[in-house]
Formats: sequence, C-alpha cells, structure tokens
Amino acid sequence: MHPCLKIYDVVAEVLHYLSNGVDEMSETVQGAGHVIRMAQTCSTLYEPCMNVLWRRLFDLHPIVKCLPDEMWYESDNVVHLRREPTPEESSRMLAAANRVKVIRKAYNRHAITRVSGPTIRLLRAFCDRNGHTDRGRSFLSNLHDFCWDGEVYSLDALSNISFLLPHRLQTLELSTSPHYTKSHLAIARNAYAAFLERCPGLRELIVHSMLARAEQLCIDVFGRAAGAFSVDSENPCQQTFHINVPAEEDVLERLVHFQHIQHASLGMHPKVAEKSLKSVEAHSLLPLLKTLMVFRAKISVCNLIFDSLASRSLTSILLEDISSSITGVQFRQLCQKLSFHADLRRVEVTKKNTMTVQMTQLRSQNAAYSVHSSSIRPLLTLQHLTEVILKPSTVTIDLTDKDIDAMSLAWPHLRTLTVTSDLYMQQKPGVTLGGLFPLGRRCLKLERLDLAVDMVVPSKELRDEMQKIMDAVDADPTGPEAQRQSRLTKFNIAYGSPLDEDNDDKIAVFLRDLFPCLKAKGFGLVPMCDHGQSELTRQWRKFKWTYGIFCEPLKRRDNRDSVWPSPGAWTGLGNS
Repeated sequence: MHPCLKIYDVVAEVLHYLSNGVDEMSETVQGAGHVIRMAQTCSTLYEPCMNVLWRRLFDLHPIVKCLPDEMWYESDNVVHLRREPTPEESSRMLAAANRVKVIRKAYNRHAITRVSGPTIRLLRAFCDRNGHTDRGRSFLSNLHDFCWDGEVYSLDALSNISFLLPHRLQTLELSTSPHYTKSHLAIARNAYAAFLERCPGLRELIVHSMLARAEQLCIDVFGRAAGAFSVDSENPCQQTFHINVPAEEDVLERLVHFQHIQHASLGMHPKVAEKSLKSVEAHSLLPLLKTLMVFRAKISVCNLIFDSLASRSLTSILLEDISSSITGVQFRQLCQKLSFHADLRRVEVTKKNTMTVQMTQLRSQNAAYSVHSSSIRPLLTLQHLTEVILKPSTVTIDLTDKDIDAMSLAWPHLRTLTVTSDLYMQQKPGVTLGGLFPLGRRCLKLERLDLAVDMVVPSKELRDEMQKIMDAVDADPTGPEAQRQSRLTKFNIAYGSPLDEDNDDKIAVFLRDLFPCLKAKGFGLVPMCDHGQSELTRQWRKFKWTYGIFCEPLKRRDNRDSVWPSPGAWTGLGNS
C-alpha cells in the first residue's frame, strides 16, 4: 500500500470522492460498491470505509441484521426480532450502531425495508437491561440527525424509539400520520415530550403534520420546546425551529422564550385572524433570528410578524404561498419592513398555487392586480442582496428601464433576479432589451434572470457602445473590458406580446454580446399568453432558434453571415 494512504486525511478525501455518487433522496447508494471494495483491500482502510458506509441509514433494519441470522426474519419488507439479544450476540450490532450519524427517511419511503414496532420494543428492553440508555452509553451514541415518519412506523415504535437516541442529538424531525385518531394523538403527545426530554442538546427541531386535528399536538410540542430551550434553561443551544401549525396567538407568544433561535420556519393557517397577532408585543420575538420562512400566510399577517420581530439582522426571508389578495399598499408596506434589515442577502416572495386560466385572464384586466414599481423601491436600500425572487403570481409588478437601472446600482452583488407573475399580459412590458444593459455591465455576478422583456432593437447609440466594448474584448481578451463581462447563464423571458421579426438578428446579436456566457440551452421562454395564440408562440420560438445560431460561434465574430440560415430554414418552425 502506498505510504500516503496511511494518512487519515488522504483516505478521507479518497472516500469522499468514491462516495460522491451517494443519492441522499433515494434508497440506493451508487458509490457503495467502490467503498466496499476499498474496505476489503487491507485492515488500515477497513475502519474509515465502514464509517462511510454506515454514516447514513434510512431505517434501523441494517443494524438489526447485524445480529445472528437465527434471531431475526423479514416479512413484507418488515424486519422482526424473534427475541431480545444477549450481550454476547450484540457486539457486532453495537459496533455498527456507533457508526451511524444520520437516520432519515428515503424518498420512496413506502418501498423501504423497516423494523417492526415489537422489534424496537425489544431493542429498548435490551438497552435498559445493559445500560445503553444512560448518558454517554446510548445505543446510537454518535447519531446527530434523526427523522421520525409517522406514516411508516407504528405508535408502539414511537413510544420506545426515543430511548435509543443519544442525549447530544442535534436535529430532530417529527411528523404525524394522517391516520391518527384522537387516542393516537394522546400517545404521540407523550412520546414527543419524551423526545424533547431525552435530547436537551437539540439545535434543530422540525414538527409538521398532515392532518388538521394534529394541530394541538404540534402546539403542545411547541410549548414544551419553549420551556426546554428557554433563556433560563441549562442548555439554551437550539438554533433552528420549523413548525407547521396555525399561527395562533398562544403559539406566537411562546416564541418569546426562544431567545437563541437563528433559523425559523412557520406554517400559517390560511384563515388565521389578524387580531390574534396584534396582541403580540412589538419587537419581542427572536432577537437573534437570521433566516425566516413563512408559509400560507396573508401578506397583512406577514407584515404583523415583521412588526413583532426583535431581530434586525435577518439575512434570508422566504414568504411562500402567500394569499392572493395583495394590494400595492400592502406590498409596499412589506418592502418597507424588509428594508430595516440591512444585512439581507435573499428575499423571496412566491405563491405556489396557480389559478385557472379563466380567472387569471379576468384578473389581469383589473388594475387592482397591478403593483407599481414604487412598491419595491424600499428594497433598493439593501446593498447586500444577492437573490431577489418576487413571484406573487396573482399580481404583476410593473417595471421599467429606470427601475432596472436603479436595481443594478443598488444591488451590485446580485446573482438571481426574478420578477414574474402568472397573469396573462395585456400590454407590452415596461422593460426593454436595452434596459438590461446596466445589469450586464454592473451586476457581473448575475447568473439567473427571469423577467418580462419587450425585445425591441436597442437604440443605435447603445448598439454602437456595445460594439466598442466587444471590439475592445477582441483586441485584448484579458483586458479590463473582458474582466467586466456578465456571467449570466440562465435567462427566462416571460413573453405575451409580439416580437419584431424583421430585426430579430440584431436583437440576438445584442443579447449575445451583452451576456456572452448565455448559451442556447440557458435561454428559456415562459408564455404569459393564451395557448391558443400560436402565431405569437411561433415568433418567439423562431427568435430562440435565431439566438441559438448566433450565440454558439462566439469565437467567429468576423463570420457571422456565414452561419446565418437561409430564409427557407424557417419553414415549419411554427409547428415545432
């Protein structure tokens, strides 16, 4: 064996490369075969290889199968223990359990092999009898991330699994089953309390439910966690909390106790009353909060939540699936509240649920569903923004070239800019192709752009300026102009208005020179019109094909005419 493989850091890098095919969302581990063969080469490599193979599991059944074959059997993808193991029989099982650091459900959770409830009960009895439930001697002593899926496991297993976990567990995810009855929820409530009592060192707690009657269960867990991780507790180290419950008054009041939370995710009930939030004291919640995610909330409720926050150091905000009843005043209020967080790097406002075509067409003709660009101007004070994603879907944000120019000045570190909607266009966008020139010249780190753009030929002055820049790049490929080229690789244009087909070659050349890293595969089209407008779709598909012709031979700028297709090449394009 080569001497360098006796250095653990070198072996760790090799194993990381070999196990790079591990797909954490599937049940199969693509890189396991390479690691297994490496473990069989010599005793020096055996231990680090086994640590990699056992690091992540989807269930406890591989640990149970380390026992002698006569002690267990498998039926219908469920592993059963015949009896409680003895200390002599369990040495191999304990060695494997000590290597496990993550137990999380597989993506295809219904196809995965799992252990039965009685098996977990026997494992708990074994641990109680042999002292493996004590602090420092836990059955899964090195586990730091555990996910409990209520849809897969029985309540019998839920009542016993917490005694197998270590006291220093850092991440705990709990979920309920939609088949739970009221009696089941009572058992789950006591079991969840045992989880929190067993693991005082939690840094991340995720609680979510798929049924309405489990809301009180989540609230009870929320309250117990507030007491366990309050500022007066012995180990106030929790930093992340995700909970999917109705944002009622008592829930938000309990947030006051979470003084150390840095990352929070709150699922809101769509029908929550605003009056239940107004009683929460202003600037009293989560003073150390850095990232906040709010789901299924009205925009007015989001504004009240920001009024209650004590933190002024947020770096990331996600408001997902917000209510459709958004007005320009509410949106401006939201942006004003966000502008107080000077360290913000990411702002995302989205709505997942789209409307029907008929309702979308109806609302797009109403001025009440159009938000003026002045509503987002408070965000221009946030100079550290790198991601701005505004997709409220049921309203349109009217931008102009002046707004894009102001954004390029205010956000020089921008990497993602998305301003779109699901509403059909009734008029041409206010942003033109020439209006993107400041983004290409100032926001050099911009990698993704989603925007509605009126693709008209830029002015002759702007095209001449662009040509001078490209001539300077051709003259000195390593010069200052070459260093200032945009890195944009993904551009999705939302279209709903006609295209100037007579000048699409000039448009394609200007777009190619402005964003030299944008290839044909990174150029996308998002229709914002009725699917019956085949002529409009044909125009834009033709332009995309034209752009593909121009952007590929970047190194042959002097032979542009030689790669331009003949007029007959467009035959049948509209049917593609």
